[in-house]
Amino acid sequence: MARAAEGVRRIAPDRVPPHNLEAEESVLGSMMLSAEAIADVVEILHPEDFYRSANGKIFEVLRSIYARGEPVDAITAVEELRRRGILEEVGGHLYIHELVEQVPTPAAAASYARIVSQHALLRRLISAAADIMEMGYSVPEDPERVADEAEQRIYEVARRDEKDQIATLRELVDQAILDLEHIQNRESAFAGLPTGFRDLDALLSGLQAGNLIVVAARPGVGKSSFVTNLARNVAVDSKTPVAMFSLEMSRWEIGMRLLCAEARVPWDAIRNKRVGAEHWAAIAQAAEVLHDA
Repeated sequence: MARAAEGVRRIAPDRVPPHNLEAEESVLGSMMLSAEAIADVVEILHPEDFYRSANGKIFEVLRSIYARGEPVDAITAVEELRRRGILEEVGGHLYIHELVEQVPTPAAAASYARIVSQHALLRRLISAAADIMEMGYSVPEDPERVADEAEQRIYEVARRDEKDQIATLRELVDQAILDLEHIQNRESAFAGLPTGFRDLDALLSGLQAGNLIVVAARPGVGKSSFVTNLARNVAVDSKTPVAMFSLEMSRWEIGMRLLCAEARVPWDAIRNKRVGAEHWAAIAQAAEVLHDA
């Protein structure tokens, strides 16, 4: 937090970093009124997301009480703060009770937390921008390296909230049971999105969420055509949005490939102006199919 504020001062000393103290206080008050609110909030916020450092310390205390499985309320919060020797530092017991009394509704705790999180993101972005400006004004010997470092700083700001992939065995087993129940009750023959290629779907049971699939083969074998057709099948048949990136084909070429494949008209015939009336009818029909995909 100090780093973020320092960065803002370097850019514009007369401007106050983005923050919302009412939202911060409502988050803390909601946590002391509802266990469900705590479960929602701890998935969104970290102690350093609070603009007022005292609020961040109170959040950390409430989170630790909840983690021990103990009830979280104004009484237990005051006692824990007193035990740690920071009760007066964060505002005293009157401030803790005021947090509880001023909450509009604990049911909106997640919304309050998102407001706090969004303001924290803006402060981190301002701090990163200040660091990048400082690097640029220093006239470094290796500007390319500085550009890479600047890119990394922005990446860290954007990706800080990515969740760790560490889980207990109990969580994995519970999720596996839920997934098995879903598999037994699903209407589709596949657990994921069907690719339109029967042999591939039989092996993968469709495209699974979170999977990274690498298609590898020698040049000229048809990797691009295969992936383009796969994207078409998911977009058209499954009505699921698809993003396609290519380093070797332009957007125009991707569009033409999709259109020719859908119309079953050879691309060479179009390129060499050997398209008959029957081909144009097929192309028009294919365009209608792809238009809404």
